[in-house]
This record gives sequence, C-alpha cells and structure tokens, in this order.
Amino acid sequence: MKQHRITFLPSERIFTVDDNETLLDAAMKAGVYITASCGGNSSCGKCRIKVIEGNVDSACDPKISRADYDRGYRLACKSRPKGNVVVEVPLESQINRSILRRRDRKPLILSASDLGQLVKKWKSNPSFCKVFLELPEPTVDDNISDLGRLVRELRKVYKKDNFSAEFKVLRKMSGMLRESLWKAIVTLTPRNGGYEIVNIEPGNKVLQNYSIVIDIGTTTVSGQMLDLANYSQDICTLAESSDYNAQIRYGDDVISRIMYSRKKGGLANLQTAIMTTVNGIINHLVNESGIEKASLICIPRQSFNTQGKSDKGSVIFFCKGKKGIHALRSC
Repeated sequence: MKQHRITFLPSERIFTVDDNETLLDAAMKAGVYITASCGGNSSCGKCRIKVIEGNVDSACDPKISRADYDRGYRLACKSRPKGNVVVEVPLESQINRSILRRRDRKPLILSASDLGQLVKKWKSNPSFCKVFLELPEPTVDDNISDLGRLVRELRKVYKKDNFSAEFKVLRKMSGMLRESLWKAIVTLTPRNGGYEIVNIEPGNKVLQNYSIVIDIGTTTVSGQMLDLANYSQDICTLAESSDYNAQIRYGDDVISRIMYSRKKGGLANLQTAIMTTVNGIINHLVNESGIEKASLICIPRQSFNTQGKSDKGSVIFFCKGKKGIHALRSC
C-alpha cells in the first residue's frame, strides 16, 4: 500500500498516511485540529480545507460551492491523497485558543470561613493528607516489624485500627526509615473505613502537600494547582490552566464521540486524545507553579456522563517518566 506525505498549513506539521485514508484521518493522527462536528461522517460540511499542492480524490460536494471547489476547497473527510499533498486549514476550521487565555493575577486564596457565607456547611476535606511521625528505634524488647511500628504510631494519631500499605511502600520502608533516623512523612488516604498508606518520605515535608484538580468538559478541560498544606484554614490556588478537549476533533458533542468510539480503534483514539490534553495541563501547572513533581500525590477529576449527572469520586493518579508527569485514570 502506498504512503503519502501530508503537510498541514499554517502549523507546518507533516504526517504520512496510507492510500485509503482521508485527510481528516491524517489530521487526527498528526494532532492537527480540523472542525468536524459530525466526527467525520460527512454530514456537517465543516471540515473544509484548501489544497495548495498535490492531487486528492474528492468529488464536488453540495456543501461546497462550485466557485470554492475550483479554488481548491474540499471536505477533509471525503478527500484522499493521490500523492504528496500540501493543504491549508482555513481560519473557520481552526481552534481559537486566545479565548482560553487568563489574565495574570495573584494566587487565589479560598477561605473556608468566607465560603461558608456562600455555601452552607462547606468544609475542606482533601482525599489525601500527610502526617509527620518520629518512630522509636527497635530494641531487644521492642522488635516488632517496621510496618507494625509505623501502624502503631498512626493508631495513636488517628485512633483507628484499620491501616494498610501499598506494596511499593513496603519495598522502600525499611531502608528509608533507617536512613532518616526513624523520622518520616506518611501520606494517607481513607479506604474501607480506615486508611491506606500510599507513600512514605524521609524528613518533615508536611507543608509540601499539593494537588491538581481537573475539570473535564465536552469542549474544554481546566485544571488548578492547589496548596493543601493548611487546608483546615484555607486553600490557595497556585496556578491555573485550560485547553480545548482534544476529543473535539472526533466530534463536537458527546453523541458524535460515542458513534466514533464504535469505529475500529475509535475508543483508543478518544482515550489518547483526552489523556494528551490532561497531561499537557498537568505539565503546564507544574512549570507555572514551580512545585516539585514529587510533592504531588493525586489528581481528582470532575466530569459528567451522558445523562448529565456528575461523575464523582474518581482519581487520576500520576506516574513520573522520562518525559515528565503522565496521568493514568483509575477505575
């Protein structure tokens, strides 16, 4: 099967596609946004592009006037390249990101007492918290396991018996406790009526407790970096970021995206698109706030299902790779 090189203007992105793929397919793979409200079903007529160089197989469509057709305008969803092609994405088919720009402003502080006047019984209760512990060193008479020693101190603080620990915590616990002279910061999250230990760090980093919140909308995705160190008194917003939901290239509305997900590879493309958007926002927030990545524990997200009901409670955990922070949605 022959492959052709497609150059998109004005972004000057170049991508290679097969003979049977459309220019809209090429744009989706290259990360070039072309308006396609119908998700590429040839029903909306909004995916207009202009062929600058090369030949494409595309019959005249009723949604494009004869005059525009003669000037090189085509529908990307119905155009297949017959060789190397240079196409221009006109303004009406591009995204205008300028409307997402926020004015520079000082960090926003939300006080629980102030908000209480607006929202009754409002209370800040982060899903994750940090606690500093100074453990007694093992002796001949006190020789319980390291986990037992840690849990014993946690029971004194939280007055609960149900504690568990992730395997990655167990692997590094013994060496870290001895290197830090039995002083450690433990990160906890409520789980099954008790607490789960999700991280353990040396030293005293209680004041380094940050979270990123993500609001996933049909059209846009927004995020904020929050300082949770003093959450009982106030929450400080350190940075904000917004971007278009990359899924819009597969359809402007949820129904169009559901239809697209039924195509071969459609669901994977939709997942990759939204995670690319979320990861971009996370990296921007980290760079903007200057917060160390190791100080982040979780990323709660808010979205809505097709019935318009809030889909609450899920958390996007992150992993650190060579290229930065990457979000992983939990089930």
